[in-house]
Amino acid sequence: MTILIKERDQQARGSILEKVFLALLHKTVNTHSWKLSTFERSLTFTTEMEKPCCSHKRHNSGAAPSPVLMDHSTITNLAESAFPEPLYGNVTWQTLLSRPDTLTDSMCAGLATCPPEGFLALHQHTQAEIYYILSGTGSVEINGKRHAVSGGSILWIPGDAVHGVFCGPGETLRWLYVFPEARFEDIVYRFQEPIKSKL
Repeated sequence: MTILIKERDQQARGSILEKVFLALLHKTVNTHSWKLSTFERSLTFTTEMEKPCCSHKRHNSGAAPSPVLMDHSTITNLAESAFPEPLYGNVTWQTLLSRPDTLTDSMCAGLATCPPEGFLALHQHTQAEIYYILSGTGSVEINGKRHAVSGGSILWIPGDAVHGVFCGPGETLRWLYVFPEARFEDIVYRFQEPIKSKL
C-alpha cells in the first residue's frame, strides 16, 4: 500500500502528518545489523545481487534521548552527503536526526535534494519511509508507478517497496525523509538496475 497526500490546508496537513508519523513510529519493523555510516561520512550500499557489507561500530547507546532543536543556521551548515557511485544517483542529503550525532531514538530524519535532470536510482530497504516534499516538482516512482509531486505533497513508502526519485529539465525537488530507526546507518539501501530520469 502506498499513501500519497496532496493537501493545501495547513491545519489538515498537520493533522495528517501527525497521524502518519504516529503510525510509522508504532509500526514494528524487522531490522538488520547492516550499516550505512553517515557519522563517518563513509557509505555502504548494495545492489540486488550483492549482500550488504557489515561495519560494526560501538555507539553510546546508554545516553537517554532528549529533545532536539535545530535552528536554520545549524541545518544550513550541516555537511552534505552524496553517493560514492553516480549510478545510484546525484541526489545529495543532510542528516538531521540520527544517533550518535543527536540524542534521539525511534526515528531518524534528513533533507534531500534532487537537481534538474537528476535522480535517486530505484532501491528498497526494509524500513518504511516518509517523504514530505518541501519545495519544487518532480516524480517519485513506487513499485512501478510514477507519482507527480510538488511542495506540500507527502508520501508514505512501505518497507521493501522499490522506489526512486526523478527530476526533469528545470525541475528541482527538496524533501524531508523520515525512517523509524534511531540511526540512519541502520538503513540498508538495496539498489535495482539504475534508471535515469525519462520524463
